[in-house]
Amino acid sequence: MKKILYNTFIITFLLTALTFISCDDDATPSLYDLVPPVGELPVGMYFNFDAKTTGVPYAITRDANNQIYVSVSGLGIKKIVKSTTKDSLVSFAPKGAETFFNSLTYASNDKIYATRRVRGLVEVTENTNPATFVASGAGIDDNLNDVEFDNSRNVLWAGGNTGILYSITLDKIVKKFFVLSGNISALKPTQNSLYVSMRDTLDQEVIWKFPIISADSIGTGELFFNFTQAVDTLARIIDITVAEDGEVYIFSNTQAVAITAVRSTLSFEKAFSGLIVGSAYSVVWGTNNYAYFTNIIGSINSDVWRIDMKKNSAP
Repeated sequence: MKKILYNTFIITFLLTALTFISCDDDATPSLYDLVPPVGELPVGMYFNFDAKTTGVPYAITRDANNQIYVSVSGLGIKKIVKSTTKDSLVSFAPKGAETFFNSLTYASNDKIYATRRVRGLVEVTENTNPATFVASGAGIDDNLNDVEFDNSRNVLWAGGNTGILYSITLDKIVKKFFVLSGNISALKPTQNSLYVSMRDTLDQEVIWKFPIISADSIGTGELFFNFTQAVDTLARIIDITVAEDGEVYIFSNTQAVAITAVRSTLSFEKAFSGLIVGSAYSVVWGTNNYAYFTNIIGSINSDVWRIDMKKNSAP
């Protein structure tokens, strides 16, 4: 199904371009008469999943060397191995009680920490079944939707479906911050700030920004951007990431606004318009200028794509 949808998109684009070209006075125009070649497109397939052979990808993360890891439905966590001949998937850890994870993050101890929309975090060690890391007994009071390490990769930040923010150390010390009302969908810590996207009690998709005071402490937050009012009244925020220049990239569940770039001045624009097929499920930005995401086409999780962001992520 995903290949049919993708091919339909490509054919429609080409037919539209050729129809436009045919109206030109030049008898033998080329597409490059309209759009000069600019080199390789900034968005492209990174790993082509096949539901029958390689499974269906969900949450994605990366290590310090930009190796990409993916939660594959029913098959555990896989590492994407790139090759000049044929790319492949190798096992990082087997499947545990979960079918898949909805969020992954890679730690300084070479373990992956994951959420699956329950009251707790899962710790995943290589070649070992996933195990509960912290749960309700440690102070996790709502179902966690997203988890991200800070830039040191020693402190976890997590958010749940009732708006509670958590900082969690690798020593399992949990701190709660009752600062928001709504369902947190994604968060991103930088060196100085914590960005949090959520569906608030007014049914609006918004992003809050909190100053990070110390490794596990935040100050008073402020509403950074109202996505519903400014961009799209129906789309939902799926994930967010931040560039080194402070620009925030919002990934939504709607292809028309698949990626929105919000500048520090709060002006915004559609990013990579027309280059994203479908929308995002999970996003991670590497240590360089490349970001990666698992995508959804027609409500079906599909492949892993790579974007040349032309800049680095925030430290």
